[in-house]
Amino acid sequence: MCISPIKSLLAKMLFVFICCSNLANPKLYGQHFTTTKTKQGVEISEKGRKVLFYQEQPKSLDGKYERAGYVHPLYSLNEKVLTDDFPADHPFHRGIFWAWHQIVLKDKMIADGWVCENISWEPVKLKITKNEEFVVLQP
Repeated sequence: MCISPIKSLLAKMLFVFICCSNLANPKLYGQHFTTTKTKQGVEISEKGRKVLFYQEQPKSLDGKYERAGYVHPLYSLNEKVLTDDFPADHPFHRGIFWAWHQIVLKDKMIADGWVCENISWEPVKLKITKNEEFVVLQP
């Protein structure tokens, strides 16, 4: 059986088109995130592998350095922990967080979010939005 060069070219183009269409389809090849809610916060996984944990509830070290609303642990692609919480040399550090170092009111420093002095965290409600492509945490 002889296939004309035009039919052969069309068949190759159709094959490439089908392959590219499937690669672009997130339902087939996209990221598949899951969230697991605990009393302390939310763990995010991708295809069964841990990605990160969002610490929603306040946590302290022997009653000191209370904090909440941060990411720890953050995992590498092979699930090794990349962040630290309460390290011995800097117990006020925590995973990934946002903190104003000096909170000033009327030219007087009233709190320090970095070292957790004169400040507290009170979680209100955590909203989780997710689909197969992303997860959004809104504290």
